[in-house]
Amino acid sequence: MVIWIDHILLAVIAVIIPGVSLYKYRQLLNSLSQGETINRVSIYSSTIISQWVMLAVAGILWYLLDREWSLLGLHLEFSSYTWLASLLTVITVIALVVQLVQVRKFSTEQLHDFQQKLGVEWMILPQTPQDLRWFNLVSCTAGIVEEILWRGLLIWYLNQFFPFWIAATGSILLFTLAHSYQGLANIPKIAAVATLLTLVYWLTGAIWLAIILHIVFDLLQGRFAFQLTTRFKELVPNNSGG
Repeated sequence: MVIWIDHILLAVIAVIIPGVSLYKYRQLLNSLSQGETINRVSIYSSTIISQWVMLAVAGILWYLLDREWSLLGLHLEFSSYTWLASLLTVITVIALVVQLVQVRKFSTEQLHDFQQKLGVEWMILPQTPQDLRWFNLVSCTAGIVEEILWRGLLIWYLNQFFPFWIAATGSILLFTLAHSYQGLANIPKIAAVATLLTLVYWLTGAIWLAIILHIVFDLLQGRFAFQLTTRFKELVPNNSGG
């Protein structure tokens, strides 16, 4: 049963926090466009802390309300379609690994194209080994926190008012909107990832495989970004010198 505090919690998770994140992200991009330097480790660490605090608050409320954790997908029972979800997960990971390997073959022109598409957002991506280590922690945090909140909690909440398929679709739309600060060009990719994660959650009936896929996806995307910046640093001096 949904009570008043659920409405407040979901408003904070799905509306207020994404709104604040969008505002801060725009401020950050503005600072970068003006040539200011940023501390990527500080950005990553603050993201980690804020996400875990958000999950802790939701978890404490869930515990105090004496609700079953299985309602969030936090149980060990899997459906007969878990094999299909596992297959989708493996295919996705293979595709991401192939993409990662291809970065090593990128020409200077291809790297320039990527940099131009990203604009000042390029500077937020991990550029050093230390950045990458912190980004890996962000990836693990996002995989756990966002799946429990956006797949588990949000679908449970919406499912109290709508059929499951509408609740699942609503979570996909809200997740996509919450990440729309990454730019309009990335919205189709964000929506596709959200759809895949929701499908994996639905097929298994539990949140664990979606968490694993989310973590692996973010880890490989972080490595992809790091490889891009590393490759760019390797090629640009040679290109300018030639």
